[in-house]
Order: sequence, then C-alpha cells, then structure tokens
Amino acid sequence: MIESLNNFLTILNDYWKPLLFWDGTAFSGLAVTLWVLVLSLALGLVLAIPMSVGRVSKNRWIAWPIWFFSYVFRGTPLYVQILLIYSGVIGLQVVRDTPLLHTFFMSGYNCLVLASCSTRWPTPPRFLPVTSKTVPMANWMPRALSGCRGIKCIRV
Repeated sequence: MIESLNNFLTILNDYWKPLLFWDGTAFSGLAVTLWVLVLSLALGLVLAIPMSVGRVSKNRWIAWPIWFFSYVFRGTPLYVQILLIYSGVIGLQVVRDTPLLHTFFMSGYNCLVLASCSTRWPTPPRFLPVTSKTVPMANWMPRALSGCRGIKCIRV
C-alpha cells in the first residue's frame, strides 16, 4: 500500500506541470477551470449576502426585483447564461459606447466568470430568508418553554 502511494506521488511530482501549464506560460484547462470556480464562488458569496438581506426587505421595490432575478437565473442553464452575457450584452449600444464595459464584455473569460457567478448568487437569497425567519424561532422556542425569559436566555 505504501509503495503504491509512493509510486503515485512520484508520478504526480514528475507530471504535475502539464496539469497547470501547457508550454510553461499558458495555463491549462484544469487551472483555468479551477480559477473560474474560485472566482465565481467568492464573487457569488460577496453578492449573495446583500441580495439575501434585500430579499427579506419590507420594501417591495427592493425585494421583488431580487426575487424575480433569482427566479429567472435559477431556472436557466449556465450555457444559456454564457451565451446571453457574451453575445447579447455586447450588442447593447450602451455597452458598445462605454469603453470600460466594451472591454469587459469583449473578454470571454470575464463573461464566463460573470455567468458562473450569476448562477451561484441567486441561490442564497432563496434559502437564507427562510432560514433567518425559522432558525431563531427554533432556537428560542425550547428556551421559552423551559421558563427562560429576558436577557438570561441569550446565554449559550
């Protein structure tokens, strides 16, 4: 068992570079895929937290667009989103007239990260509002039934 593990580690040590680089300078598909995954998860988390807070807002002008966005983007496949973002957004006159937006959307890599991120961050606004409304009640109910009242209930 240990000999086969040593053989595996030797092979991995000898051949790890082609997994990350094609010719020593260009990244391989594995490295780019992992980088897109990390970026989309990080950006998705950063965007999901304000969206979740906005989703439970009592203001309908904040909550309803977030609900609609998460309803639409959760139901479309990633490939369709990539096509819409890469092909559709660049066709807008506003994007073509703004140099920064034009440069951003002309890059397929940026569109891929944005589309991948847009499939990640509509999910938390759908389940975090439910969690934030149900979990505190589930935590307080046993304490209230046991006779705990006021500030002493806050202790863990």
